[in-house]
Amino acid sequence: MANKVESTGWRDAAALEPLLSVSVPTNVPGGSAFGPETEQLAREIDRHVEGERDAIAEYQRLAQSPDALISLVAYLVLEDEERHHELCRRIVNTLTGAVEPGRPSALPVGVLPPAEAVLATRTLRHLAKQEHGGARFLDNASRAHLDGDDKLTAALLKAMAMDSRKHEFLLTFLAEHAARQAR
Repeated sequence: MANKVESTGWRDAAALEPLLSVSVPTNVPGGSAFGPETEQLAREIDRHVEGERDAIAEYQRLAQSPDALISLVAYLVLEDEERHHELCRRIVNTLTGAVEPGRPSALPVGVLPPAEAVLATRTLRHLAKQEHGGARFLDNASRAHLDGDDKLTAALLKAMAMDSRKHEFLLTFLAEHAARQAR
């Protein structure tokens, strides 16, 4: 199984292949470990985050709305955006060598002993399959509600299905990460 992603049912498992060959950069004094393209990416991520600052403030305002529906959905989006911005900050810090990889403000460095990696691989693949099944269930449940008057339930179920697909993608990535360490 040399560098092949074992299918968990996730439709784009092949999209993981290029990600699996990327290594975490090491801190390089005065710049990025990957060169000008990576430094450009870091600047673009910074601009993206900066461009969303006003939106974050609006989500915070909307999360305080007296309309409980607007408040709920704005809060859910706000939580996601805050997590995304934290991840963007860690990515930029790691790409630019601003901090050592593995530090709290950088992307983590993961290393497992081979025996633990075997167990982690099995567990992660199992969880990815569960997320796949969960996404299918939530999609079907969402479609069932689309024809009725309960559009909110349909929208929330669809959003949760999308989250489950994201979880499946990340768990599949981690399973391959662990599998490489088990070799």
